[in-house]
Amino acid sequence: MKAINEGLAREQNFLLRLAAIDTTGLTDQEKISRELLLRSFAQDQEAAEFKEWEMPLNQMDGIHTTYPQLAAQLSLPR
Repeated sequence: MKAINEGLAREQNFLLRLAAIDTTGLTDQEKISRELLLRSFAQDQEAAEFKEWEMPLNQMDGIHTTYPQLAAQLSLPR
């Protein structure tokens, strides 16, 4: 639990620092990347209230999806 709280605190710090960046000199792609990262950080912060790390299995993630994907992730490209 301590590691999770520390990770959320780090992510909150990144979120605040990223939100403070002036986008004036950024390219369109950099602005989009910034917005997507901000959204990801914000969603992680909001989702923390549900403590999904205490849920070892759900329909989208768990041992039933990890092992089948492992073979593809470890395969060498041809």
